[in-house]
Amino acid sequence: ALDIFNMQGQRVRTLANGAVQAGRHSAPWNGMMTDGRSAPSGVYIYRLVGESSNGARFDLSRKILLLK
Repeated sequence: ALDIFNMQGQRVRTLANGAVQAGRHSAPWNGMMTDGRSAPSGVYIYRLVGESSNGARFDLSRKILLLK
């Protein structure tokens, strides 16, 4: 799963959920929240959780900046 969270820890948007083939992928975020409203400019956290082809689980979180 690939989710976007605000700095209060609230999920703003889910960009991807489910299995994908190995390789490079992109999941652009247009700055919209799940409810259809535009997210305000600011710092957000994206979290990628998954499982590699050898069965190892991973959980990666990084900051992103949304500027309008």
